[in-house]
Amino acid sequence: MEDTIDAMSEAYDAFVESAAAVVAARDAAGGRRSAASEAALERFKYRWELFRVSCDNAEEVIRSTTQRIATEGVADAATGMAAAAGGIAPPLSFLRLQKACHVAQSLVGEIRSGYCAAAAAGEDESGAAPSKDEKVE
Repeated sequence: MEDTIDAMSEAYDAFVESAAAVVAARDAAGGRRSAASEAALERFKYRWELFRVSCDNAEEVIRSTTQRIATEGVADAATGMAAAAGGIAPPLSFLRLQKACHVAQSLVGEIRSGYCAAAAAGEDESGAAPSKDEKVE
């Protein structure tokens, strides 16, 4: 995580320096376009892209960390480990993760089965299945 923050900080610093270089090149050319100002502008665009990539990388680290924490919570809830440990969750283990995945897959299967059964029964738009006395057209 710290490496990601450091990379993003370095990319930001380079981006700001390139912006200052564009301003300095334009000032040196009297506000007109010149080869130096165009080169500085190209470096600015390149540094902007590098900064965006570093931000995207940081966002990915945050997303994966959030997902890992959520997975641990699901594993704890699915296996009942948090309650058994007096509310303090033990470290995530492969076995607990495997159990949580199995529970999640079972729930997905139940949801799909319920959805398919409801679709086969001909649910109306409100989501209510017709009664046995109603015709399904």
